[in-house]
Amino acid sequence: MTVAVVSLSVVSASAAVSNHAAQPRPVEDEWHYVSHPDLTQSLPYNCIPTSASMALATLGVHLTPTELGRQMRIIPNWGVSGDHLMRVFNEVQPSGRELTYEVVTSGRQVEADLSVDLLHHVAVPALVIAAGLPWQGGEITGHAVVVDGMNPARHLVRVFDPAPRNGGEHVLTSEQLLNALQMESGVRHLLVD
Repeated sequence: MTVAVVSLSVVSASAAVSNHAAQPRPVEDEWHYVSHPDLTQSLPYNCIPTSASMALATLGVHLTPTELGRQMRIIPNWGVSGDHLMRVFNEVQPSGRELTYEVVTSGRQVEADLSVDLLHHVAVPALVIAAGLPWQGGEITGHAVVVDGMNPARHLVRVFDPAPRNGGEHVLTSEQLLNALQMESGVRHLLVD
């Protein structure tokens, strides 16, 4: 993937003829994308290290899913917990940033939380239920994807799914992402930086 951020803008006619520098204004249908390596998980249980590897690459940290899996203490045929993901992510990323759980209750809140990272060129690992993803429907299993784009005006997000079956780039609404997020103690969480 070679696109870092798509940022279309327009300049009003009055601003263009003034003596001041023209101020860009967002186009209504604006997408923001974050560039990262496109990785496919090599084992059924290493989606979290694979998604973390892609997200960390946007911060300039280049660790393979295998290296991250070791640090996260991946359990064969099971995977990694969100707490292990967060601990390792926070240990290896640049200082001053911290991945935390944010309780989310609406698609708009998902957008607000994601925009903090995506508009600053940082992809976000998201823990989801695979059956909640339209392209992965069926099996109810925990899964991890990386959120790497959004269109706030249209309430859309783009994710990269590392799954070997039906993986790759997919677009869904912020409400669909909210409904796919894993639930713990009756609430849905989004990992945000």
